[in-house]
Amino acid sequence: MHSAAPALPRGLPREQRARARHLQVAATVRRQRRTRFAVFATAGLTALALFVLVAFHVLAVQHAFAIDRLGEERKTEELQYERLRAEVATLSAPESVVAAAQKLGMVPATSVDYIDAPAAVPHTTMPDRTTSTLDDTHAEAKKSVGP
Repeated sequence: MHSAAPALPRGLPREQRARARHLQVAATVRRQRRTRFAVFATAGLTALALFVLVAFHVLAVQHAFAIDRLGEERKTEELQYERLRAEVATLSAPESVVAAAQKLGMVPATSVDYIDAPAAVPHTTMPDRTTSTLDDTHAEAKKSVGP
């Protein structure tokens, strides 16, 4: 077997030649170990980076599916809201109320009497701040839902 170590001068004692050869071989082995370690570490880091990249892509796709599902649910809820609004408009129309009352056996009044009630007076002098808040909230909600 041929060694990669350089030839040593013949004038050195046998012990020194053995030690010198040993140190050169050890340096070569140590360099090879470092190189092997660097290659394995680089391969491991590359594999880890690929795994993390795939994991992020999986999460992105899952979130995309969730967003699509929520969009479909929103469309369904908007359609139901519109149907209910149309139903409320139909049922609260005066003709519908009169027809439902007659179906229950009620008859139209023979005379109409009006009662004049005094205007309601607030119990406190503090301004009602919830009215403006409710108006703002209602206006914002109507913008997101539609007319």
